Formats: sequence, structure tokens, C-alpha cells
Amino acid sequence: MKTKGNNKTSIELILKDNTTVTLTAVDLIETNRVGLDMTAILNVKQNACLIKIGHSKTNTLLDLTHVSPYALLFFNEKLEFCGASYSLNKLGTSYMLQTAYKTILFVKHPHNLKLNTLTKLRHDAY
Repeated sequence: MKTKGNNKTSIELILKDNTTVTLTAVDLIETNRVGLDMTAILNVKQNACLIKIGHSKTNTLLDLTHVSPYALLFFNEKLEFCGASYSLNKLGTSYMLQTAYKTILFVKHPHNLKLNTLTKLRHDAY
């Protein structure tokens, strides 16, 4: 079980009106791990990080303790936007999230994205 990181990619978020929002120099992390300690992956200077999960298990457990403030954007296998969650753990308590999605974009919060207008993700590695 290996995690590959330190790759940079450009992200395009496609909106309902077919316009795009581009995020540059986004860290790309590819992993086969079923459980991820996100404090070991993210650092406070990162504005965005794309996680690509490659294992065949149904769910991945994300430990988001001390990972704040981020919006987590979830995408299906066709890279269509499926939903979002927030990691705003202001109290520093233990916070875990379980997800079936294999593509997750972490975006520093607050951000200017209108989540109800997102439809799809595109990036230069795929």
C-alpha cells in the first residue's frame, strides 16, 4: 500500500453553464490505502489537493483530525460532481469521514466556488 505524491496538476471545474474555473499547481496524490491520515498528506499552505484512490474496496476512511479548514468535493468515476463536505474542525477534536468516492478534491475554505453550479472535474493527468 503506497501513496504517491508531490505531483502537480491543473484542475478545471466545469460549471452548469459550461464555463470553467481553473485551479493551477494543485497537488495530485494517488494512493491505494483504505485509511488515509490526511494530516500526513495535507499541509497548511496547500490551497487545493486532488486525491485519487485506487483500491478496490467499497469505502475509504479519511482521518480529518486537525485538517481544517477545507471543503471536500467528491467526484464519481466519470469525474462528475456528486457532493461536498466540510472539514472545519475548529475544536481540534477527532473527525473521521467514510466515503465510497475515489476522486476527492480538497479546497481551502473559504473559497469562491458555488458548489451548486459544479458539474464535472477535468485535469491534465486524465
